Amino acid sequence: MQIFVTSGDPRECAIALDNRRLFKSIIESAQILSTVQWMYGAGNEHLYRPTHQRHPCVQWAARNRRNYLWLVRHLKFAIAEWHYRGYRHSRVELKVSWLESCPPSMPQRSDGCSRFVNCTPYRKLPLFEAYQKHLNRKWQASRATWTRRNPPEWRDSSAQSEDYRSGSGERDTYTAS
Repeated sequence: MQIFVTSGDPRECAIALDNRRLFKSIIESAQILSTVQWMYGAGNEHLYRPTHQRHPCVQWAARNRRNYLWLVRHLKFAIAEWHYRGYRHSRVELKVSWLESCPPSMPQRSDGCSRFVNCTPYRKLPLFEAYQKHLNRKWQASRATWTRRNPPEWRDSSAQSEDYRSGSGERDTYTAS
């Protein structure tokens, strides 16, 4: 379970992810939101079953409506980004309409989202920098690809291969090892 908060903008967070983490982010965001629905007694058969209820990301999303709705926006942007990259993800998309509305008993917060949770090993760094560094480490360990996108500007240059591979046709895939 992870929300890669590389920016305060949920769209930027989705765009920054490589294909593999974008795919996982869609599923995990829907799982987190589904779990919050169940925690507030609003779960139903259209949602994922509750999981990891004590995980810090689930607790953050459950804290108030602003957090919950930020994650809904992130999920929608991640799905839109997945489509932009030329893929489909219909199973989760069927759940979005059920996840868009907050559970009625969820507390409101007038001053914006509560502080995001840092679930990286880099707890002493500022939040966005910690997640960026965390992703850079993951990208160094595996072959990260961005279809129809370049890696984010903050990508560690030592993690980038000079040998980018560009696919042909509609989808351009940039691969860095």
